[in-house]
Amino acid sequence: MSEGSQKLVYVVEDSVSSGALYSSYLEAAGYAVSHFIDGHSALVAIKEKMPDILVQDVCLPDISGMEVMRFTKARADIPVIIITANSSIDIAVEAMRDGGFDFIEKPFSKDRLIAAVADAAQQSTLDQGQVTAGATAASKPRPIRAVREHFVGESSVMESIYQLLDSAARSKASVFVTGESGTGKEVCAQ
Repeated sequence: MSEGSQKLVYVVEDSVSSGALYSSYLEAAGYAVSHFIDGHSALVAIKEKMPDILVQDVCLPDISGMEVMRFTKARADIPVIIITANSSIDIAVEAMRDGGFDFIEKPFSKDRLIAAVADAAQQSTLDQGQVTAGATAASKPRPIRAVREHFVGESSVMESIYQLLDSAARSKASVFVTGESGTGKEVCAQ
């Protein structure tokens, strides 16, 4: 990654050692990184300079990571990668519904983090290209891989499901799909 195209990533992680580790991974991959150990300091920095990508822990000592994400997304349509050790389907769905780009469960590998940030950087570049081409990124929905062609529905609930499926498709992790008969589990698995 050349310096002219270097993306700024804010890592919001209350564990100093984990935040330093994630930052070192991303810096070695060519990103400019700032690490914050609480939501308040991240909000102050976001007000001063918006990052290109936000890597956000859910559990912070002062405010919810979800609040930091909502604050950021209200100001700019940047990719937000949610990381958490306390994962649940409810948190994942809420994160994706509120505009999260990806959801990563701790512990995760260096490669998983770098892949998620690289995908976010690519999306960010595509969105910026749309803006310079005269279209606003907010006016066009994110391309959700070929998921939509197999489903019917455009409600906000379905949008969050499409985003969750797209995130799962990018992951190398095994995914277990459950649900009642006839709800589309096989289509999701494909």
